[in-house]
Amino acid sequence: MDKEQAATAEEGGEGYFLFHMIVSQVMRLYFQRSYVLLERMRLHPGQVPVIMALSRDEGLSQRELSERLTVRPSTIAVTLRRMEKNGLVYRIPDQKDQRVSRVYLSEKGQTLFERMREMLEDLGQECMAGFTGEEIRVLKQLMNRIRENLAQLCDEDSPPCGDPGRCNGELPRKTEAHGIAGQASSQEEKRHAEIG
Repeated sequence: MDKEQAATAEEGGEGYFLFHMIVSQVMRLYFQRSYVLLERMRLHPGQVPVIMALSRDEGLSQRELSERLTVRPSTIAVTLRRMEKNGLVYRIPDQKDQRVSRVYLSEKGQTLFERMREMLEDLGQECMAGFTGEEIRVLKQLMNRIRENLAQLCDEDSPPCGDPGRCNGELPRKTEAHGIAGQASSQEEKRHAEIG
């Protein structure tokens, strides 16, 4: 920590410990609120990153999804089976390699993605209630800088996902598996430890 950072921390009273507490509380509350909203859509939080990934890049393989979301292949396999059973995704054999299946959002899955995107927009507005446009702009800039700092450290060290160099700005496995954000309470964590 340089002198400027130390002075900033001292000015903040408890400094970076207080920052940790605030971030932890925001993550927990954001998760709790998003979970309530997702339950109304009959959608498990762990399915959110899969739907978002397929909406951006359709036709990903199970392995590609696993790598992109930094989630174990076996966990992704279980999630996709459940989503396929619920009619949210379907698979097509790869034309060049029949051993590989390409995963796509179904019409039902695409409709759910649109509803989910609207829900996340509403949640963002709830979080930013009372903020000015300038405050929101500055907050996004600061959050992006924090993300970049942490992503760089994930590249340098062994990240929480267990695979050095694989974070690349993605959320760690535990956070990604919970879907949108953060840590649940201990009871919720036990109940929703697995994705989908």
